[in-house]
Amino acid sequence: MTILLLAAIAGPAWAQDTIRATRGCFRPRPAAQCRWFVVTDAGFNYRLTNVIAGDERLLLSYGIGAQINHRNGRTALGGLVFGAIEGEIRGGLALRTRWWLGSRSAVDLTSGVHLFGEASGGSIAGSPMLAARLVPWDLVGLNARLDLLSIRNGCLEVPCQTRGDYSSSRFSLGAEAGGWLGTTGIIGTGVLIAILLITFAATP
Repeated sequence: MTILLLAAIAGPAWAQDTIRATRGCFRPRPAAQCRWFVVTDAGFNYRLTNVIAGDERLLLSYGIGAQINHRNGRTALGGLVFGAIEGEIRGGLALRTRWWLGSRSAVDLTSGVHLFGEASGGSIAGSPMLAARLVPWDLVGLNARLDLLSIRNGCLEVPCQTRGDYSSSRFSLGAEAGGWLGTTGIIGTGVLIAILLITFAATP
């Protein structure tokens, strides 16, 4: 009886989602409201594994891209450019799949590859990244991230004494904001970096 009741409640909601909209949205929404939507993410993670003395534990993450809602109303697929600041800067390209749980809640799975950047003083281009996110309500989500870094010519200690090639599996947990909150975070970070660069350039 309980299962039948839940099906009766959820059925009309999913039926509405299958009515496909034709417009794009800046704020992520299912197919009933948006044909596609823009991705603007900004967040922070705290690293739990593979931390060496002197390493940064806080990772600032960013993503800009777009996703298209599938006609079934329950999934969305797209791509994004991602970046991260973890003491050093790195970034790349990723694919993201979203499973809608409701009109404003969802689960995201992101898989990507770093195209540039450094970690622990070495190059990490070609290293994969995986992330899973639960969006319980609209713009803010909880994020788990795994960076499988192949570090070339990096350092195992701080300050650096010897350099070499090694692997670093970095698992972190945190939170991300999307929509206008994510855009605010991206712009705010850009302004802060610009101010720091101008300040350092002006320093004699």
